[in-house]
Parts: sequence; structure tokens; C-alpha cells
Amino acid sequence: MPSELQLADDYAGALKAIEARAVVNTTAALQRSLTALLRNLRRYYGQYVDPSLPNQQSADGVTRRPGSYSIQDGSAKFAELIKLSQGFLPDSQLRAIERALRTSFEEAVTLGGDLGQQLAREADPSLPDPRGVFVGASKEAIKAAAATATAYIRGEVESFRDNVTRIVTDGIGQGVGPRKLEQQIRTALLGAKDPQGLNNIMGLKQRAELIARSEVANAYVDAQKASAARNGFAYGRWIATKDERTCPVCASRHGRIYRLDQMVGTLHPRCRCSISPVSTDAVEESDPKLRAVLLRDDYWENARKNITDQFAESKKWPFERASKVLEDAVLKPSTSEKRRYPDIKEAPQPVG
Repeated sequence: MPSELQLADDYAGALKAIEARAVVNTTAALQRSLTALLRNLRRYYGQYVDPSLPNQQSADGVTRRPGSYSIQDGSAKFAELIKLSQGFLPDSQLRAIERALRTSFEEAVTLGGDLGQQLAREADPSLPDPRGVFVGASKEAIKAAAATATAYIRGEVESFRDNVTRIVTDGIGQGVGPRKLEQQIRTALLGAKDPQGLNNIMGLKQRAELIARSEVANAYVDAQKASAARNGFAYGRWIATKDERTCPVCASRHGRIYRLDQMVGTLHPRCRCSISPVSTDAVEESDPKLRAVLLRDDYWENARKNITDQFAESKKWPFERASKVLEDAVLKPSTSEKRRYPDIKEAPQPVG
């Protein structure tokens, strides 16, 4: 195995630890906010017990007064709960998530930049040995990445709040007590299966995990690109993580060379690819035979065959079908490319 692949594997393991911590920090903040929301929900329902009337205790152990679930009372309860749910994720919690994500982004950038410099050294031994800590990405870029991730979470809170609204509206109409509502709200947050069909959005916790992992990985790969560009490279090679979870987009680009300025940070959410710098002189060599030797074309052709074999095996397809799918995938813009370039029609094409 060439050393750049071993380096990418080693650093991917370190990045995974940073991603996992980002997920833990983000979901912990969300869980604290959920607990506060449910505490308010219980307190709110308690305000609608009228001590002047005979108590009526239902099977779920909730004390209610007669008529408590009339349309008028239901509307009042609903209006009050909406006020409480507005504070589901207060600004203080959003700021805490942003601070935690920013720390993870800084570590991911350092890690990715360090890998980028080591890969550059591997690609061109004449480069000076990088000893210092990577400082290529600006603090403003890291801050912007954290703010972007927080904005995603804020937007998802709005979707979650709409889901809470529906759950409470239906629950009040059916005479559902706070304990049952709590269970349904937790189901919506966790993104678990909901046999009653109340949860039609991705759970907030799952969305937070997606954001934390994806944005940290994106910062990591952007740092690799910045490091390669600063070291004088104009081209990079995609290196996909080769296992049963490798998607067609990543597998199709494995080992292929692109211009650095045409490569997005990551190809899609939860992308696990890395970028290895490639010598500009080698890519632009006019002699085809010498160019093939300098770029180790034989090795990378074999590497692409291996990843196609694995893709075919995971799908239980013939090699020819898997090969055709991957060749077609090279032409299609990835999720990240579509998000960054809304008008894109075709993916950037590999060099050579």
C-alpha cells in the first residue's frame, strides 16, 4: 500500500474521534433543551386542573376537570404550549453548540492541514519537512463554518417545532395526557420509527449528528486542499475510504485526479474521502509514457478495479454492471457540488 493511503487511513481514524466528540457535544445540548421543554409541558398541563371541581383520574394517571378537552380549552392549552416551545433551543444553547463545533473545526483543520503537508511531502520529497502546526485556514473561515452548522440546527429546530405543534394539536383533540405527549415528542426528536405517523421529519438528534460529522469532515478536507495549494500543487487525487459503506460517488472518483480549485471539501454528507496532492509537473508532462510512470497509472487503475470489485460485491452485481454505474457516477455532480453550485449540470471532469 502506498504511504499516502496509509496516511489517509491513520488520519481518518483521528478525524473520527473529533467527529464523535462533536456529535456528543451537540446532541447533549439538544437533550438538555428537550428536558426543559418536557418539564414545561408537565407544569403547563398541571395549570389546567381545577381544584373546585371533582377530580377525574384517567387510566394514564392524569387528573382532569370536566370539559378540559373542549375546543375552547384545547385552543388555550395549545396557545400556551406554543409559547413554551419557542424556547426549545434558546440562543444560549445555540451559542454553546457553536462554540463546541468551532473547537472541533479548529482541531479538524489542524489535522487535515497536517495530513495535507505530509501528503505533499510524500508527493514531492524536495519540499521542506513541515514541522509547525498547520495555520492555513483563517479563524474567520472556522467561525463561518461553525455559524453555518448552527444555522442548519436552528432551521431544523423550526421544523421540529412544527412537528411538536402537530403532535400537541392531535393529542389535545384526542384527550392525550402529558406523559403520552412526552413519548411522542421524544420520538420526534430521536428520529425513531413512529407507527402513528406523527414524525414525518428527520429527528433533530439525527440531523445534529449529520451536521456535526459532515461539517467537521468538510473543514478537514478544505484544510488538505489549502495545504496542497500553499505547497505549490495545482492538482489533487481523491482517496475514498474503501469498505462496504463506500457510496457510488466516492467509489467512482477514487484515485482520479482533479484540479484543486474544482474539488469541493467533501462530496456529500458523511463523506469520508481525503485528497492527496499530485505533482503539477507530472500531470502536465507531455510524454504519455513518462506521465503514466510519474503518476503511477498502473497502480491507480488497479486500485479503481479493486474498489469496483468491492462495490459489485456489496451490491451483488456483476463487475460489468458495477463498472458502468461508477463510470456514470463520475459524470454526475455530487450533493455538495449541487449545494455549492446550484446551476451545475455536470461534475468536474478528472484530468487525463
